[in-house]
Amino acid sequence: MRPRFIFEACLVFLCACGGGIHAADAPVAANEPRETTLVLIDLKKTATCTEAFDLAVYENRNIEMIAWKDDEGSPRTTESAPDCEHRIAEVRFLSRHISKADVLSLLRSHATRVTESTRKGK
Repeated sequence: MRPRFIFEACLVFLCACGGGIHAADAPVAANEPRETTLVLIDLKKTATCTEAFDLAVYENRNIEMIAWKDDEGSPRTTESAPDCEHRIAEVRFLSRHISKADVLSLLRSHATRVTESTRKGK
């Protein structure tokens, strides 16, 4: 009886630890509500300010996309984006799971200044 119990316990443990898609790895349904906000940001000055900011914010799985923009609202390339200050970003998030106020609070916790823009992104 003892070996069977050990086998069953191991089986339960293995099924609980793996074998399925974790929520963080599951794709988000196309019909999941999303919102976008455009923000003006001053990032913390480091050699990799944009990368550090992106990695920190993307830890929250309710943030779907951060798109850096130039002054005209067009996508910003890495060659045109060496600065950590006066940045423009469009942030798309899963609005059923996180509010715009919570998104702004999250962004502020990883930047020196965040202001919601009234301008429309492209």
